[in-house]
Amino acid sequence: MTISIKDLVGLFTKSPPPTYTGENGLHTSAADIAAVEYIAGAANCFTMTTYATTANLLTYVRLVAPPYPSTLVQLAVEVTAAGTGGSTGRIALYDNADAHEGRLSYVEQILPWRLLADSGDLAIDSTGLKTYACSVALEPGRSYWVAFMASASVTLRAVNILAISGMGWSVNTNALSLMRVPFTYAAFPAVAPIPTLQITAASPPAMRYKLS
Repeated sequence: MTISIKDLVGLFTKSPPPTYTGENGLHTSAADIAAVEYIAGAANCFTMTTYATTANLLTYVRLVAPPYPSTLVQLAVEVTAAGTGGSTGRIALYDNADAHEGRLSYVEQILPWRLLADSGDLAIDSTGLKTYACSVALEPGRSYWVAFMASASVTLRAVNILAISGMGWSVNTNALSLMRVPFTYAAFPAVAPIPTLQITAASPPAMRYKLS
């Protein structure tokens, strides 16, 4: 079998059209896409693990939108070890700083910036999937950030560090997988808090999402 350079270029540049009836066979209809649950930052199917977080600590995980128009319709986390009675958590979506003029240094281009959606309080004093229905139009191929914080210590299902796509930085050969910042539990602010940002190589929480 002979493949030309032209064929190779076409293979890597084709994207499913907005009708979701592309030739790649991955998604044949909008219903197929809506039925799939994705995990932000996950690059393969390595065995999942857990992520323990404390109260008043905000965690960001990068989400890269698909290369075709889509709408984010659900965000979710799975609680594997519950918080104390009455404890709550929140999930949010931020856009990326490169979407805004004046945030163009190399580092600032890959930081969360403007709030797009906030779940409000979700009970985390029991185990299981905690979901948030939303509707946010995503720009094809653009980076976004899913954020989580809790009012008490809680453990979430996580993506194994060996299965992440990373954030483009590395420290001591470890791919950096998440960002954290101390933040007193409350509604997510309109601009992402990053003054004391901790960029970490660790197994990030599995920030699940659905598209339509």
